[in-house]
Amino acid sequence: MRSSKPIWKTVPMAHDTINVLHLLNTSLPLVNGYGLRSHAMLTALAADGVENHVLTSPFHPGRSELTMTSCIDGINYARCPHPLDDNCGSIVDRLARPAGRIRLGRQGSVTEGNRNRRQASGRTGDALLKSKQRLRLGALGVEQAVLVRRFARTALPLAHSQHCQIIHAHSPARIFKAAHRVAKACGLPVVYEARGMQEATAVAESRIAANDPLIRRWRDAETQAMNLAQHVIVLGEAMRAEVMCRGISGDKITVVANGCNPAAPIDDSTVAVQSASRFLQQNGALAVGLVGSIQRLEGVLELIEAVAHLKNSGVPVRLLLVGSTR
Repeated sequence: MRSSKPIWKTVPMAHDTINVLHLLNTSLPLVNGYGLRSHAMLTALAADGVENHVLTSPFHPGRSELTMTSCIDGINYARCPHPLDDNCGSIVDRLARPAGRIRLGRQGSVTEGNRNRRQASGRTGDALLKSKQRLRLGALGVEQAVLVRRFARTALPLAHSQHCQIIHAHSPARIFKAAHRVAKACGLPVVYEARGMQEATAVAESRIAANDPLIRRWRDAETQAMNLAQHVIVLGEAMRAEVMCRGISGDKITVVANGCNPAAPIDDSTVAVQSASRFLQQNGALAVGLVGSIQRLEGVLELIEAVAHLKNSGVPVRLLLVGSTR
């Protein structure tokens, strides 16, 4: 049976307004599906009387958009920068700087094709590749541990000063790790919003091979986050079924699907809106559009192929893609 009452309406309220601390992986003004969903949820919660306090994670070195505090539509986005993006931080924080430089450099996709090509060129090359990958993964593991600590240390005083009553951790599991530390320190419930499964996303983006040992580690981390959370939010029924297959009770899962607000004001001056307007004004053809992240895992290639198939079949159709590739 699915929970029908929002969790913020089941928590005893010490104030007229309930305070929720949201820990985000990324956010606006960086435009992608993750940030757009987060912002829509925050504005909807605010309209429902929830006081939101938002902190963006330090997991994105080199992104200037995610280092400066900003207020968008009344939502204040506080930041926890990567140690590469500020000149402060403890000695422990500085351990993340070398790994951050690795992440900023060009990295080839870890795919079966890459492995096979390396193997064809000789065992020595393959051994060097594996050694390089182990070193890089080791460095990134250190970075993650340091950044989870940094994120939690930044979030904790915010949770105290704002008298937060719920910690809402948005995917992936590393965000939940920081949120769980804060929740334990404050004695608060924590909600985990699973936007996707980290291991499946990495394979879909060709960042890792399907049989890589990291797959099990990431899967276990996501499952542990769902187990430890007081409540789990997912995007659809398919994800709900997947979460239940991992042993999570359906009573602690709520589906909050993606959607759009047709009543939201539209800025006619933006390039995206002007392009969409010209696109829709062309008569005589079916208009198909996608607004969000222009990435492989979003099914963009399949959408393009479907539109091409329709067009080749004689169906008048046009396709418009609006979004970011990063």
